[in-house]
Amino acid sequence: MTERQFNYKMEVTPEEKELIEKLQAHALENYQKGWDIFYETFSDWEILKDIHEANKFREREGEEPLETYEEIRDHFAETMGLLNERRDEVRSFIF
Repeated sequence: MTERQFNYKMEVTPEEKELIEKLQAHALENYQKGWDIFYETFSDWEILKDIHEANKFREREGEEPLETYEEIRDHFAETMGLLNERRDEVRSFIF
């Protein structure tokens, strides 16, 4: 993804929209496997912002940026894993 300034009013490019749609389709297919958080809560802007921030971090660490759909999907899979671990911790206190 190219370097961009992010704000809530930014226009999403056709390529970004296609990526978002693929990620949302994956999230829906895997809804019961922990992707419900992504599907229900991540806006288009938040998805793009997360990718942007991940790539800034990777650059600082000397790593290659996330570029392919598979790399980006795997990045979010890791994020969903962490969020689901936290959700399970919270549920263990409640139930």
